[in-house]
Amino acid sequence: MCAWVGYRLGNRFTPFIEMAEPIFKLLGWEDVKNINLRKITKEKKKPTDPPAMGDSYFRY
Repeated sequence: MCAWVGYRLGNRFTPFIEMAEPIFKLLGWEDVKNINLRKITKEKKKPTDPPAMGDSYFRY
């Protein structure tokens, strides 16, 4: 039962993943399959940013 729930919840994010790659290509980003938004955001994090920055919110 837990595996089924996990599978269903994971599938909710699939459209966003499929939509993100063409958008990043359109923006001119290279190697869109290997973009790490958490790493990019944490490198640009400011002291005034909320704690969720880099986990739930990202900088592009």
